[in-house]
Amino acid sequence: ILQSAPRATSSHVKGGKNIPFMTVVTDLGEAHPWWFNKGLDRLVVPTATMKDQAVTLGLQEEQLAVCGLPVRQGFWNVEVATAERKRE
Repeated sequence: ILQSAPRATSSHVKGGKNIPFMTVVTDLGEAHPWWFNKGLDRLVVPTATMKDQAVTLGLQEEQLAVCGLPVRQGFWNVEVATAERKRE
């Protein structure tokens, strides 16, 4: 796990096995083009708009997956939980 965009063009082979290289973009609006490296095996993005940005920057549809914002389930209903606390 890295906090910066690594070089996805290098070989990802360990012990004779090809290791798939993935990046997960968590920005909801736009992301820096650095994350959209054509050498990736898979790019996971949170929105269809971000997927469109990836295609515009040269990635192929089969490299992309839209998954929504990857957060743990406890954060899904924050507004509901806040409203319930206010009533108590």
